[in-house]
Amino acid sequence: MQHRIAERLSGSGKRSLRNVSELDAARIGTLIDTDACISYASKRYPKIRLATKSWAIVKYLFEEYGENYYQRQKSEKNKASYWDYKVGDEYYYTWAIGKQESVRAALENAIDYIVVKRNNADIALEALDNLVNKTSNWKAKAEEIAERGKEANHVVYEEIDLKTVQRGDRDFSTLTDLEAARLAMLIDAEGSVTYSGTSPIVVIAMTCPYLIVWLLETFGGSQSTYRTKYSRKLMYRWSLKNKEDYPKIRALHKRILDFYILKKEQAQIHLQLLEYTHDATKLCAKLHELNENLYELLDPCNLQGVLSKEQARKLHNYIETHLPERLVKTEFRKKQS
Repeated sequence: MQHRIAERLSGSGKRSLRNVSELDAARIGTLIDTDACISYASKRYPKIRLATKSWAIVKYLFEEYGENYYQRQKSEKNKASYWDYKVGDEYYYTWAIGKQESVRAALENAIDYIVVKRNNADIALEALDNLVNKTSNWKAKAEEIAERGKEANHVVYEEIDLKTVQRGDRDFSTLTDLEAARLAMLIDAEGSVTYSGTSPIVVIAMTCPYLIVWLLETFGGSQSTYRTKYSRKLMYRWSLKNKEDYPKIRALHKRILDFYILKKEQAQIHLQLLEYTHDATKLCAKLHELNENLYELLDPCNLQGVLSKEQARKLHNYIETHLPERLVKTEFRKKQS
């Protein structure tokens, strides 16, 4: 695994994880349910790590909640760090919370909004309580709790046949603010606001079937499954893509438009496409550009990120082709220091 330096970020964040609104707690809970993992270090206390292909999400989290350093270095406020790694030809960026007080704050604030990984969160809070209220055998208990936490992380989801799921028909306009915030974050983190031809499509895809089942049972829509390219995990896919889904797409975006963090502009383009009064080809070209920018390959050496995406790709290719891995790591450490 070859680590790379990403865009440089600065500042200490707009707020602390100890003081978040209900809407932000709902967003954090949704992120923990989707891309995050509660892992255990050698010191027996839990950490929260979120890995995603979207640098925009990692950047948002740092700008909101933590001071930023490169790769595995820590911030003063939330002990948050970020680094990136490559799987096949796909890059993943990671946001991590390591400080015990910050892990506790994030979990306690978001616990009511964690559904899929609620057991993992409860175990993590138990581990933190054990480290605070130390008894004579606290080390042995910490080891036991950490083992349970690791086992909870390796639970294999039971495969579900989505074709057998009964379809619901709830109107998106009836969503509460908290439900709207959670659904918007789910689309921001695991979804796509895209198009086919000039037709708008909303997609959410993930390896966990339970949230996909909930979407189908609640709102209806289409479903499919496929295997990921590298891990071969089964992916579950929910979408609104058919012509009869257009009223649902319109209602969805109108209700949660103000709750999007990353994909508000894409949602606005969807609404324009559904008005049939704009140039659909130009709108789709703009939508494609916005989606490409969410997953832009960042320059690993230029810390100010001034290279274009094409220049960054050429630089990555040159480094991987011409420099041995040991020298690459040395050069990146020099850039980091």
